[in-house]
Amino acid sequence: NVQTPGQAELAAACLAVSAKDPGELRLARGWVQNCTSHLASSALAMSDFSGAMRWWRKADSAWSNMDLSSGWDVAARVTLLSLYGRIVLGDGSPKEASKAMPYLVRALVLLIGTCRQQPEGIRELLFAIARGIRAHGALACSKRVEHIADRCKDFSSWINPYVPPRVV
Repeated sequence: NVQTPGQAELAAACLAVSAKDPGELRLARGWVQNCTSHLASSALAMSDFSGAMRWWRKADSAWSNMDLSSGWDVAARVTLLSLYGRIVLGDGSPKEASKAMPYLVRALVLLIGTCRQQPEGIRELLFAIARGIRAHGALACSKRVEHIADRCKDFSSWINPYVPPRVV
């Protein structure tokens, strides 16, 4: 049963509305935020920047209206900052890069600083930072960041998936 964009969000929202148990409510509200973040990521992967921003706003709104008892999660902050920075980066003009870089760098600092066991999204984030650096003409620095990003074995990447080298 394949769901169209928005159907998963709608199903999670319905569950959140009908949840009686606080644990169910927390889980359902977290899924609403998670689904909208994934929809923003898929729109971004298809270069649909306006669609990505629309889904990002829904994800941000869901996260902003949560507290610890209703599904708030510190990891979502990193995801939202990273997504926003990558959406604003768009096609990578210097003007867009200047707006996006503070969000991308802050997401990287939080991702590394929270000492997560599996820093999901670090590969995508590093490639986006490299694009922002490249937009400002610092090609050597951009290549160094891409070199690091290329070695990240992050299997959550939508745009730059890790492809293991062939074992001979």
